[in-house]
Amino acid sequence: MNDLTRLLNDLAAAPVLDEPVLREITGAAGMTPLELVDMFVDDFNANLTLMRDALPATNREVFNRSAHSLKSSAGNVGAQRLAMLAAALEKGTKYELDPDISVLVNQLETAFTDFCHHIETHRVPLSVG
Repeated sequence: MNDLTRLLNDLAAAPVLDEPVLREITGAAGMTPLELVDMFVDDFNANLTLMRDALPATNREVFNRSAHSLKSSAGNVGAQRLAMLAAALEKGTKYELDPDISVLVNQLETAFTDFCHHIETHRVPLSVG
């Protein structure tokens, strides 16, 4: 089994959102879960745009920095699938270009859509907290 296949299998088992992690960080930050998620979504969109514009062949440093930022912010809000994908992208661009980068970026976008859908369908429970 190659690394990409292993990662995709791990992603299938990971929750879209680890709500206890989100609640813990919001308590520490003095924000509601929705405020933090909204800030995360805006930041994620900006970094995803930077990442797409700086694909590794063009600007590996910007791509890697964006992947690192996405990994950290996704982990902070409990977006486990997004954090795992961003970590794989960061690792894959740090030393040499991974041939699966475009597959991972597409998976990152799909996981982000899943995350946003999850948040939309769970808005009421997240706002009570």
